[in-house]
Amino acid sequence: MSQRRVGEMHDAIDRVALLVRALRSRLRDLEIRGAAAGMQLLLMLPNELDDVEIADAARSRGISALSPLHLTPRPDRGLLLGYGRLPEPSINGAVATLSTAIAASTGKTQATKPRHATPTERSH
Repeated sequence: MSQRRVGEMHDAIDRVALLVRALRSRLRDLEIRGAAAGMQLLLMLPNELDDVEIADAARSRGISALSPLHLTPRPDRGLLLGYGRLPEPSINGAVATLSTAIAASTGKTQATKPRHATPTERSH
């Protein structure tokens, strides 16, 4: 494996770690799936939320999140978030924008309040 490819892999690992920390900080009640699986992850939403509406709201704010999660109708809701081309300096702002879109959909503002990472979360 080339040195350049190894560097790209480390960059992707750093990006996903930063993305997961930002999601846990702003959207702490939502489950994250598949962070170790590739260049995207699933952000699971409560079943009562409309993932398509949230994806549209995020898109209108400049954030692309793919939805629906399944090809056939199911009660599970979620957003597929790709991070392969997301520059690290943009991650926190993108998550804040996504958090605002989710909060607007739920009519709540608590989802947008960040919390500070615990020492365990900072070390991952």
